[in-house]
Amino acid sequence: MVDRTIYPAGQYPDGQWDYYRFYTTHFETAVNDLNADQAATLASIYRSGTPDAVGKVSPSATVTRQGGRFGAAHQASPTQPDPALWPPADFDVLVQAFKAHGFGPSCAWYTNDDANIAYARTAPDGGRLSQPVLFVNGEWDVICTITGNRQGDPMRAACADLAVVSIPAGHWLPLERKTEHIQAIRTWLRSKTFNRERDEPHPAGGRGILPTLSMRRTRGSCSAHRRSGEGVPFRGLPAGLFEHPGPLVRSRPETAASLSGRSPSACT
Repeated sequence: MVDRTIYPAGQYPDGQWDYYRFYTTHFETAVNDLNADQAATLASIYRSGTPDAVGKVSPSATVTRQGGRFGAAHQASPTQPDPALWPPADFDVLVQAFKAHGFGPSCAWYTNDDANIAYARTAPDGGRLSQPVLFVNGEWDVICTITGNRQGDPMRAACADLAVVSIPAGHWLPLERKTEHIQAIRTWLRSKTFNRERDEPHPAGGRGILPTLSMRRTRGSCSAHRRSGEGVPFRGLPAGLFEHPGPLVRSRPETAASLSGRSPSACT
């Protein structure tokens, strides 16, 4: 699924996914570099996308070549966080979460392909999804966008009822375009008539089909909401976000701590 017009195989065998390869071949180096200055690492990772990056080689494609994300320095350069993505108080809590747990647990995901693939192969109906699915795509995401390439082909083949909404944003779409992201989900939910007469109980209460929201990451929804650190409210995500007639989908004013006690992941 690598776009060879941007990433010739001889120069970039893993394309934009080279950073992923580096975790599998140099895990300790990758984690140590990220942990060297956690605040600077997080500030450098969480940057907004730009249209100028589209069609160009991503820095993620040269991680192995330069000996790590940060090259010979082996740590992030001093970088100020972007308050448009992380309000200062939230960013401080995010940093504290990584100081407590480090990047090792979240980066370990990259080293478990065999287990993840084996688990995926146990999915009913070969992994095909019959329920409605929404994919919110970041047009400027140089790693995961499905615009102008074939990365979305497996998803299209697996989803019987797929809707795609593209938003001009980069890799951190839920943070970069909070309002547009929420509106895309609301519009999609209102466009669907979900069957609430099914016998299966719905996990949010009542009965009915649970729709799938996939937020542009090929490895699953991987929502930035879960990345907000321990005890950080979901900024820009008001209670009742997933409002829908009846008990089908209803959000609660949660915090990231209530979803996960582990250090949030911010490795891509």
